[in-house]
Amino acid sequence: MVREGSGRPGPVYWQQRVDYTIAVSLDTATHTINGRETIRYANNSPDTLRYLWLQLDQNLFRDGQPRRTPQSSDARFAARGFKGGFVLDGVSVVTRPGVRA
Repeated sequence: MVREGSGRPGPVYWQQRVDYTIAVSLDTATHTINGRETIRYANNSPDTLRYLWLQLDQNLFRDGQPRRTPQSSDARFAARGFKGGFVLDGVSVVTRPGVRA
């Protein structure tokens, strides 16, 4: 019912939707980026969304961050000597009346 044999969407097919609004500024003197991001997530599934996962990979190399195994800032996908990471000033969740979270 979700997909036909050909792979085309079937009668009960649904797809999630995510829209991002990002505004950033670069401070070349302090080598920092400051910004604000709004993520609009539309839950189109027939199920209730019980959690939302936000993965911040760059914090793998931030000093003092818990991790399963220590990561070297010289690892294959790391910037050499990078010690920074994300700093979240706040996270909020807003749901519209009548919309399933």
